[in-house]
Formats: sequence, C-alpha cells, structure tokens
Amino acid sequence: MQESNNKNNDTFNLKNIVYVPIGGMDFNYSPKILKTIVGSCVAIALYAKPDKFGALAHIMLPKSTKHKSNNYKYADFAINNMVQLFYSKNYKSKDIIAKLVGGAKIYFSSQDSIIPDIGKENVLACRKLLIEKNIPIVAEDVLGIFGRTVLFNLLDGSIIVKSFNGNTLKL
Repeated sequence: MQESNNKNNDTFNLKNIVYVPIGGMDFNYSPKILKTIVGSCVAIALYAKPDKFGALAHIMLPKSTKHKSNNYKYADFAINNMVQLFYSKNYKSKDIIAKLVGGAKIYFSSQDSIIPDIGKENVLACRKLLIEKNIPIVAEDVLGIFGRTVLFNLLDGSIIVKSFNGNTLKL
C-alpha cells in the first residue's frame, strides 16, 4: 500500500496498518487497517458497523489442546474470546458480522489421505463456531491452493484479499 497524499483521507496511510502475526489477534477502530498473511491458516474478521470496530485473528488450528502457550492460534479459543470482547463493549450477536479468509491446501503428497487438509478443517471449525455464536458469516474467500494477504479496513468493514496467484478480491 502506498501512503496517501490526501491529508483528509488517512485511511490508507501506512501508519494505520496494524500487522496481526500468526496465532495473534488485534482489535481497533477506524481508520486502522488490520493486516495478516494466511495459507492453511484462517483470518477471522469480526466487525461492528455502528462504531467501526473490528477484530482480526490469525488461527492455525481448529481446536485448542492442553498446551496453550499462544491461545489465539486455535479457532475455538480465538472465536470465543473475540465474541466476548465484542460483548464486553455492549455489542450483541445481531450487531456483529464475520468474514473468513484462508484455509488453503498448501501441503500436497502422493499420499494425501495420510496428510490431513488442515486448511479445510480450520474453515469448517470457524464456520461451526460462528454459527453456534449466532454471528453471520457475510463473506468468505476460503480453501483453494494459494496463500493470501488480508487487509481488513475498519472504516467500512471491507477486506481486500490479495491471493498469491495474483488475483485481488474485495469482500
């Protein structure tokens, strides 16, 4: 992204981009843009339009285990805690929307049945958990075989997805 020359529109100013690392989560208000890069991992974006508030998690695995050194790498922990964050700010389920990006199958083998499709498992876990929380998934760019860069704009809740195959998509 290039820094904006327009002093009145700092939405795409580089200083507004907040990077969310693997297994991380961040939340903020407009004009921030939350960014991450996913392959088989999934970026979970939750957004509340009235206050232009959003959160982005970068999950690696569908379900937490006994070892919880970095809890946001698990879909169940991340979604539960993100939703609680929204509730703590007095949002209800009806105020929140979700978008999912990622879950690519990036590991291939002649014995695919031995290697689980962790990307697909991640996507299915995220969908199931969000449905259980009554959070509607309004857009997704999931599965496939390419990684993606995710830019979640808190000004309007849109996501720019730049696929490693060269395609760009707005969700």
